[in-house]
Amino acid sequence: MPQLNLSSFFLFFVVFFFYYMWNLFFLSNDLIG
Repeated sequence: MPQLNLSSFFLFFVVFFFYYMWNLFFLSNDLIG
């Protein structure tokens, strides 16, 4: 089932990307404030 693997991989990538951006946002907030 390559389609299922691809969708789960895409979901993992999206979650990881948002988690990284969230941490980056709070890190920049800590540096500014």
